[in-house]
Amino acid sequence: MKFLFIYGLPGSGKLTISKEIVNLLGDEFKIFHNQMTVDIISQFFKFATPVWSRLNGQFRRLMFEACAEEGINLISTFVYAHDYEGDTKFVKDIIDLVEKNGGETLFVNLVCDEEIVFQRIQNPDRKKHRKVSEPHKLKDTMNKWDLVTPIDFVDNLTVDSGKLSAKECAKIIISHYNLSE
Repeated sequence: MKFLFIYGLPGSGKLTISKEIVNLLGDEFKIFHNQMTVDIISQFFKFATPVWSRLNGQFRRLMFEACAEEGINLISTFVYAHDYEGDTKFVKDIIDLVEKNGGETLFVNLVCDEEIVFQRIQNPDRKKHRKVSEPHKLKDTMNKWDLVTPIDFVDNLTVDSGKLSAKECAKIIISHYNLSE
């Protein structure tokens, strides 16, 4: 099982690039994007409260572990806060559960100029899916948390999604990790 963990700022293109990877590889990978659990849990609990955070982590871990047990190649998207212990613990837990089941976790850090990110997040599609869509809210979050420092305890492929198309980014990722059969 290959677990492709794509992380970066909101609006950096994580889901768009994930979809391009699937388009290029066919059904070889399934996408479990960040918003899936956010949407479910937010129907019942206020965002980022202790119960919301606990359930979010539990749901993701359960899905990732089941996919690892069944040998399902997975792409997951994530916004990583370098200075938040919970994110570091979550990433380490994911690595452990994937490896425990004979899988491999591959990390992709998407970087993108803030100016481009602030433009992208205003796309009306993001509002429909309850993703951050207001630049001032993203700026507040970025002032509170370090969302740009890469995960420093893993090997990362860093791709500048602001300078390349989603398809070009996908091809780089596929080539770097030798994902095509």
